[in-house]
Amino acid sequence: MQNLWNSLESVSRWSFWTNSFVALFGVAAAILGVAALLLGRRKDELSEIATNEANSARDRVIAETKFETAKANEQAQIAHERSIELENSNLILKKEVLTLQKESDELKKSDMELKGKTRSTTSLPDGRVIAGGTLQGDAVVLIEKIPMLDSFANQKRYQDAFLLAKEIVEIFEASLAKIQAQAQVTILGRTYNPVDIYSVCALAASHAAESQKVLEWVRRGFECENTVYLRDDRLESKHSRHALPLYALEIIENSRLGNYAQAQKLLKDLDSESEVTGGSPPIPLKPLVLKLLEEWNFRVPNP
Repeated sequence: MQNLWNSLESVSRWSFWTNSFVALFGVAAAILGVAALLLGRRKDELSEIATNEANSARDRVIAETKFETAKANEQAQIAHERSIELENSNLILKKEVLTLQKESDELKKSDMELKGKTRSTTSLPDGRVIAGGTLQGDAVVLIEKIPMLDSFANQKRYQDAFLLAKEIVEIFEASLAKIQAQAQVTILGRTYNPVDIYSVCALAASHAAESQKVLEWVRRGFECENTVYLRDDRLESKHSRHALPLYALEIIENSRLGNYAQAQKLLKDLDSESEVTGGSPPIPLKPLVLKLLEEWNFRVPNP
């Protein structure tokens, strides 16, 4: 009995421990199941987090890549547009350079033509210009200065008139030399008769008591016969009214110098001098010279 009791007690204990173990195992299994479930959920959460972070990282990379790509494309577009602008500017500059070169060539050509014309152009001291074999313009310098001789004479400024007369003769003779240096010249414009120039200047010298200069200019005035200074159809000789003051002044100055015989000879030589008037009969010059001497209140003394 005791043994049975003991056996039952042993079985009871075994059953208790077995049931306890089973219960414990079940609890442990449940705990493990819960733990596994929690771990699975956590794993899923972590996986989801990792996936989200990966996606975020990927999105950031994609966004950054797109931004950099867009930025690079924009810069490339700007560079391309700038390149086109530079090419256009370069084309414009080339056109401008070509235009400037063309203008420069034209200016050089014009300059060469001008230099060529300048080389063939001669300016005269009397204000006229010889260009291409033609004497052009008016003798404005002489036209301005010669009337001043009368002004000085009226003011009895005889020395000033004489100095001006010297200047006028120098201008005239320098101009005449340049004209005569030309092979052929066509004369246009206005100027004074060469004989008149020497006449008025010799008269100014006479008022200043410059007898030697008077005789010198009288001689030069007579040498102006057929001088190429005026127009071709107005060539003058000493056989004209223009020369009357020269004849008269030559007689006066020889008389002042005491050359009375020479003065009388000059007056006598006028018997054979007549004014050439083309188709009209010649006019004796002696009566005209004597009349001029009378107007100047001068009488030729006897030797």
